[in-house]
Amino acid sequence: MTETKNPTRTELSELGEFELIKLLTKDFGIKNKSTIKGVGDDGAIISNTEKQTVVSSDMLIEGIDFDMTYTPLRHLGYKAVAINLSDIAAMNATPKQITVNIAVSNRFSVEALNEFYAGVYLACERYDVDLVGGDTSSSPSGQNNISKWCQYPRPYMCQRRFRFCLFRITHIRKRKSYIQSQS
Repeated sequence: MTETKNPTRTELSELGEFELIKLLTKDFGIKNKSTIKGVGDDGAIISNTEKQTVVSSDMLIEGIDFDMTYTPLRHLGYKAVAINLSDIAAMNATPKQITVNIAVSNRFSVEALNEFYAGVYLACERYDVDLVGGDTSSSPSGQNNISKWCQYPRPYMCQRRFRFCLFRITHIRKRKSYIQSQS
């Protein structure tokens, strides 16, 4: 279940929830000025400015969105973050913070969760996003949910209902420009 060849298996029950959170998030730092307080309290503190904030959340369910028989946990952690950030990018915004909510069964060890969070860490580093919190819970199957926040200047929002219109306008302008350059 883990990518590393570590023969040690630490049961989740050996750590309390807060010790597990400390262990899994010890390498995460804060990169964005808008993040005031991240992991380690009852809630994150994020500074809002004159920009608007986009909030989105997606859940991945074992057996539906991924299969643990062939998905390395590090890859799953990275994938969970990357596919969630694409929703923000689709709205023409830049993601800044995420929360990770994960529900796991007792078949997972602490080392397995470390592998998952190693993937989350790699994606956060790659996309310059802060992990600011989340939740851990027990479940008969694996599930994770990523929520993300971003800010963007007000006139640049791109909602789903406007994307097709913006695409068409851009396409028409490019085509018109091309035709004019050929004449």
